[in-house]
Amino acid sequence: MVPSRMIDLPRTRPILWITSSMVKKKTKRKGGDDADGLVKKAQKRRKSLVEKVDGPSAADKLLPRTLEERMNARRIVVILEKCPLEVIAPRKGAMELMNSDDHKGLCAKNGRDLADVRPDITHQCLMTLLDSPLNKAGKLLIYIHTAKHVLIEVHPSLRVPRTFKRFAGLCVELLQRQKIRAAGANETLMKVRD
Repeated sequence: MVPSRMIDLPRTRPILWITSSMVKKKTKRKGGDDADGLVKKAQKRRKSLVEKVDGPSAADKLLPRTLEERMNARRIVVILEKCPLEVIAPRKGAMELMNSDDHKGLCAKNGRDLADVRPDITHQCLMTLLDSPLNKAGKLLIYIHTAKHVLIEVHPSLRVPRTFKRFAGLCVELLQRQKIRAAGANETLMKVRD
């Protein structure tokens, strides 16, 4: 009979649960990865000369890389539920984020409550969360789950536009292109996970 030992594992408590419908499931192909897939993965891992000389950026330092760092890092996961981020075309060729100030007639026509179309609340929540000391320390993960069942992952180094109009433009671009990349670096600041 082997004596049992106590194993000291790091204690982490999940703050919020992500349901299985929100998480994209990976399917494994039979026969393993093909050569083209391995080449693409290797190209993604390669660092440019600037990255080798300058080292990791401030945004990269926030995210744990190794398994040990992931296990030791205690993080809080915040999911903003039922956020009213919805793109509409009020006139031909124009795409806008639906809000209660600009689209009162459209909401009345469709029988929607004006309180349910408030993306400015999501904007204020994101600004508060990303400016918090917890996020500056790299201990915060933020997800946005919209009313249309779209899950959006927010990178900790994102600087949210301070004006609502610019934020609305950013959300329209995100929902159309499925991701927002940083202008100077090769990192994704916001991406659609579904």
